[in-house]
Amino acid sequence: MSEQSSAKQGTHYHSPQRGGGCCGPDPVSASLPGLADAVEPAESLDQSRQDHDALLQGGDVIRPLHFFSPPPNNEKPSFTVTEPNGVGFKNYPCSSHPVLIRDVRGHPHREPFSLDVESFALLDSQPCPPGVDISNDDQVRAAYVKEAETLAMAHVQGAESVYIFDSTIRRASAVAKMNRPVKKVHVDQSARAAILRARQFLPAEQAEAIEQGKLRLRIVNVWRPLRGPITDHPLCLAESPSVPEEDLVSVDHIYPQRDGETYHCKYRGMTDHRFWYLSAMEATDVWLIQCFDSVRDSHGRQRRCAHASFEMVETNPGGDGEGAMAQVSEGRLRESIEVRCLVLGGDLEEEDVS
Repeated sequence: MSEQSSAKQGTHYHSPQRGGGCCGPDPVSASLPGLADAVEPAESLDQSRQDHDALLQGGDVIRPLHFFSPPPNNEKPSFTVTEPNGVGFKNYPCSSHPVLIRDVRGHPHREPFSLDVESFALLDSQPCPPGVDISNDDQVRAAYVKEAETLAMAHVQGAESVYIFDSTIRRASAVAKMNRPVKKVHVDQSARAAILRARQFLPAEQAEAIEQGKLRLRIVNVWRPLRGPITDHPLCLAESPSVPEEDLVSVDHIYPQRDGETYHCKYRGMTDHRFWYLSAMEATDVWLIQCFDSVRDSHGRQRRCAHASFEMVETNPGGDGEGAMAQVSEGRLRESIEVRCLVLGGDLEEEDVS
């Protein structure tokens, strides 16, 4: 389940930003007064299962994901950091809707995922860096960042060089305030923000070549568990062609020292966005998540992967009758690392993608 590289000319390492999230430190966010961070699903999960049982195979699940809702005052949606530790506020709410999420293990005969088509790929049997105390963030970064660089060079087709610009360690916790799994369906960088990243981290001549269409840039996140199996807050990823551009909304991320921009996803329907996850994901399993590709596909579409974490929950039968949720304890809390890479090189022609 991998893509093989046709050129390997070298890698480059920037001391990556820590806890950088999509555009900077993963914040403890609050909405402006009067905005709910997430509302109840429009329909209960029980009803969703009754209506869509025929769609479920293997470990497929129907779970609520958090989607974008517009600001009530019609302003440009934004998140503004107000504190040095990344705390800030956003001017828009999110809404929660049930979505069919397919389990890769339940569909063994499908074609392997690829960065050129779905904008994500799954690698298995990838050895973990040896001798790492995974409770020590410094040790984790020292080993896993270098390993991610190697994986990006080996499995992003046409990669000629890799620049690492960020790494984030996430631990699911009801207590921790920072770097928890992100439940909003999002793409880490908008197309505009990807160019800003290139200008920020690449030599000027390379950034200029990208903007002139003479050099291909892909932003690829290397995501893997620190221990497995993951049964809490797994990651789910949407096939790029199933998320039309009109479903993605640019959200400003405003920091004291710079501005960034992400995409957040609007809800379309339970099955319209084709989401996948890997049940019981092990530490030797790796997702490659493509957030940007400067070369569009043969239909002129952007290649970018909207993704989110989700809770393994069940409808609370003793709840309020409106689909209230109660978390089910299903295993160890998720611990994962995500390393963000600027990958240069590859074919400049549009790929023929169905």
